[in-house]
Amino acid sequence: MYSNLAHTLPDTESHETTADVGASYGSHFFQEYVTDVILNVLEDVHVIVNQFSVMSRRLDTGIAFLTEVSGERGHLTSTGSLDTADHIKPESCDISIPLDQNLAEHHLENVQSKRLPNGPVKHCTLHKDDRNLREESSHEETRLDSLYKTMVTDSKECLNVNNEVKEEEEGEERQKSTEEEDERLKLVTVGLADRTRSSESPRVCYITAPSEVANVLTCKVIDGLSSLMVSGSEELVSSVLCIQNSSHVKCPFPLKVAVPFKASYRGNYREITVKVVDLEQRVSYVTPTSTEAFYGGQRGSFAVVRVYSLGVFAVLSRLKTESFTVPKTGLSLKLSVDSRICLDYLPGSFTAPVVAQVTVQPVDAFILSSLKSKNDSYHAAVTSTPLLYLSHPSTLKLRRPMTLILPCPPISDKRRAGEETDRLISGTFSPQQIKVDSTSVKTHKESKEQLALLGWTENRWKALDKVIVKNLQNSLVCFELTESYERYIVTKPSEVKLIVFRLQYPVKSTYLSSLVEELEEAIKIFPVTVVLYHERLDPSSVVVATLPSRDVSWALCELQALGYCGPPEPSSELSIKEGEQLLLRFSGNITCNGT
Repeated sequence: MYSNLAHTLPDTESHETTADVGASYGSHFFQEYVTDVILNVLEDVHVIVNQFSVMSRRLDTGIAFLTEVSGERGHLTSTGSLDTADHIKPESCDISIPLDQNLAEHHLENVQSKRLPNGPVKHCTLHKDDRNLREESSHEETRLDSLYKTMVTDSKECLNVNNEVKEEEEGEERQKSTEEEDERLKLVTVGLADRTRSSESPRVCYITAPSEVANVLTCKVIDGLSSLMVSGSEELVSSVLCIQNSSHVKCPFPLKVAVPFKASYRGNYREITVKVVDLEQRVSYVTPTSTEAFYGGQRGSFAVVRVYSLGVFAVLSRLKTESFTVPKTGLSLKLSVDSRICLDYLPGSFTAPVVAQVTVQPVDAFILSSLKSKNDSYHAAVTSTPLLYLSHPSTLKLRRPMTLILPCPPISDKRRAGEETDRLISGTFSPQQIKVDSTSVKTHKESKEQLALLGWTENRWKALDKVIVKNLQNSLVCFELTESYERYIVTKPSEVKLIVFRLQYPVKSTYLSSLVEELEEAIKIFPVTVVLYHERLDPSSVVVATLPSRDVSWALCELQALGYCGPPEPSSELSIKEGEQLLLRFSGNITCNGT
C-alpha cells in the first residue's frame, strides 16, 4: 500500500509528508481499504442472492448499508480526500480528519523513522478534532467488520441450500433414469421347466430378465454330469441345470438366476455357492446374494445369483475359506468358523504384509469310530482335532515361530473304559504287540494322555516329532511351529495340512499316517440306504429315495406319516462319494406304463 502511494503522489518534503500519510493511514485510508473489501464481498453475495433468492432480507439490509457507505465515501471525495489513483492530482490538498493529538504524534514518530521507498509523496495537512468523532469512526469500522462476517455466513448458508437442492435434483434424475431403464427393459421373472419334459412339469429355476430375453431362454436338467460338478469336500445340493439362449436375441447381462436347492445342515464350517461352467468351459464360483427367496408362489431355499454368462449351473455346499492379512506387526486371529481355533503370529513373522487363507474340515467322531472298527491298529486314537488347511505365499519365509490352538475333545473315563474293553475282547492284539516309537509322539508332562501332531510334507503325512503339543483348558491343545518347520508351510504353493490326535497309549507314527490318509478319504464317502415305499391306498404309486444311513429311521417315520409303507425293506448300507450316481434295477411284479 505504501508502494502504490509513493508512485502516485508528487514530490514534497519528506518529513511533513510521512507524518501526514501515517495519520491518514490510521483513519481514512484504512477505512477506504476495509470499505473496498466489503464492497467486493457484498457484490459476490448479491450474485448468489439473485440466483437462489434465499437470504433476501439480510441482503437487503446489506445493500441499504452499502448505499449509506457509498454516500459517505462520495462526501469524503468531495471534501478533497483521495479516492483512486485516477482522482489524484499534482496539487496539494487538505484532509480534515478528526484525530486525537496523541495518536497523531505517535504515527508521526513511527513514520518519520522510515522513508517511503520509490521517491516523494503528496503533501497533506492534518486538522485535529474532538475525541468523540474518532470514536464514531471506530464504531463505524466495527460495524463494517460485523456486516462482513454476517455476509460471509449468509453466503455459506446460500451455498449449503444450493448443494441440498442440487443433491435432491440429482437423486430425482437418477430415480427417473432407473424407472425409464426398467420400463425400457421391462424386466420379468419367468420360471423355466425342463425342456425334455412337458410344459406343466415343475419349474427348475427362475430367470429375471427383459421379457424378450426371458421368453427365449431354455433350461435342461443334466444330472448325468453331477460327478463332474463336484470336487474335494463339495456337496451337490441341487439339480445340474443347463441354461441356454435358443435365439439370436442378445442377453443384456447381468441376469438374475434363482436355483432351488435342498437345505441341509451346514453349520459354521460350510457355505452355499453356485458353480457356473460357461460355454468355453471356464469354471467360476458365484456367491449368492440371497439363499431365501419367494418364487413360484412360495418361499423356500433359492440360490439367487447375478451372472454374466450362460452355461451349466449347480448349487454346492462347500467348506468356508477364511482370508486374512498378516501385518509385519504380527496378528492374533480367532477364526469366524470356530472361535476356538486361534492362530498367533509374532511381530516380524514376515518381512512384509502377506495374505493367508485357512479352511477347517471337521472330523466326525462317527467316521473315526468306523475306521477304528475296521482296523485294530487305530484303536489308540480316541479323538482328534479338525483338519486344518493353511496356506501362505510361497515367496516369503516364516521368520518367527507361530502358535496354533485347536479344539480336541478329551478322553472321558467312560470312553476310556469302553475302548479298553473292546480292545481286550477283540483279542487280536495287545499293547505289547505294538512297539512304541518313542520319537513319534511327545507326551505332555502334566497329562497321562498322548498327543500326536501330523502334517502334510513331501507329499505324504508325517508325524512332526520335534513339536511338543500341550493340553489347555476347555479341551484345547496348543503347539508351536518354529522357523525350522517353515518348509512345511511356505515353500510350496499347496495347502498345509495339520491334525492332532489324542491317544490312549503310544503308537507307531506309521499307523497314525495311515489313519489320517484313510480319514481324508472317509470324509468324502457317505454311507447311504435306498428306500422304496408304496402308497398304502394306491400300491401303484411308489417313492424311491437315497438317504444318509444315519437319517433312515427319521425318514421312514416321515414317509409313514405321509401314507407310504413297505415292503420291500430298506436296502443294506452303501458307500458312495459325492456326485456319484446309483443305478437301480427293479425285478419282480413290476411293470412300466408309457415312459
